[in-house]
Amino acid sequence: MRTKVNRTRVIWSGILLVILYLVFESLIHALILDEGFHQVILTPGVHEGWHRLALACLLFIFGIYAQYNINKLQEAKKKVKSAYSELDKTNKELEQIFQTAADGMRIVDKDFNILRINKTLLKMSGASKNEAINQKCYETFKGDFCFTNKCPLKQILNGNEYVELEVEKEGKNGRKIPCLVTATPFRDGDGKIIGIVEDFKDLSILKNAEKALKESEKEYRTVVENASEGIVVTQDGMLKFVNDAASKISGYSKEELLSTPFMEFVHPEDRELVKEHHRKRIKGEEGPIPYKMRVVSKKGDIIWLRNNGVLIDWEGKPATLNFLTDITEQKKAEENSKTAIEQLVDNLKQFDKSADRLRNPLAIITSALELKEMYDTNHILNIVDEQTKRIEKELDKLREEEIKTYELVKPTLESKYQNPR
Repeated sequence: MRTKVNRTRVIWSGILLVILYLVFESLIHALILDEGFHQVILTPGVHEGWHRLALACLLFIFGIYAQYNINKLQEAKKKVKSAYSELDKTNKELEQIFQTAADGMRIVDKDFNILRINKTLLKMSGASKNEAINQKCYETFKGDFCFTNKCPLKQILNGNEYVELEVEKEGKNGRKIPCLVTATPFRDGDGKIIGIVEDFKDLSILKNAEKALKESEKEYRTVVENASEGIVVTQDGMLKFVNDAASKISGYSKEELLSTPFMEFVHPEDRELVKEHHRKRIKGEEGPIPYKMRVVSKKGDIIWLRNNGVLIDWEGKPATLNFLTDITEQKKAEENSKTAIEQLVDNLKQFDKSADRLRNPLAIITSALELKEMYDTNHILNIVDEQTKRIEKELDKLREEEIKTYELVKPTLESKYQNPR
């Protein structure tokens, strides 16, 4: 709409110019050629009329064309102004991003001079902006790769498009910071490399966390390795971790345990039991905890274990953490106790029979004493002596059975009092 108004203004300006021209030309004719003013302006000749009309058209067309160009120029100026405004806005946004970035950033030219540096890197390096700008990069934030072929600037100038390395940097305040450094080419408008853009990611928190984790792992491993219980991690049919106690219990080295399917160490009669418990734990199902199982040591001995296991995550996959207690001696004591009890029962039965056998001699002696009036004394004494020997013989047998019973019960009693619960 504005362009149409300008064109209308030009048309009227052209008409006004034509009228002024006609008046001016008529005055010239009237003064110089001594022609009448009214005659010249109102009744010009054919040639003069065409000349005036052509000139008026040319002035009119030139005015329209000039105004068209003026409008285009004004529009172009507006676009340029808008473009500069957008460019300034973009530059401010990029500057804000550059200055508030979490990573330290700087731009270095081909001569190692710092052209730009953000606030994060200034804080990391302990330098002020005035100290950093136009200073050498190795003076503000030096590292082990300065003056070597691993220098990011040298690598970029040698043709690399991207450089990433981990290095410890030192600022002006002497503070050392582990950093992940990335560098890319910095190019001018023609695409020519004029320096590099460096990004410094502070790895201090990560390194401290790794250090704390290693110390924690070391302490945990010390506890685990010095535990009296065997501790193993089972996953995918293999042992993924074993402690010293597990190796000692089985008689196998850690390398042997870790390189062999764990079922091969289980007693053949207990393998199905162990498989079922392991399956339930991996699936998170409930089962008896703990349970007893047998393994075969490297020497071929049968070792009884109490397995107390839980489900854990090992390297991103389900596994079982098992605490193994050697209960072989306990099982032996239980077997001995069982045998002793069985023998004790047998002995009690023998005692009962012996008691019956003792009653007969005693009855004979009693009867003999009651009939002492009917027999002489020697005969009675002979009967008593004979039956007394029978009684002594039976008592000796009882004593022997008593000793056997004590020897069988003795280990159980000693175990009970040495390991009270």
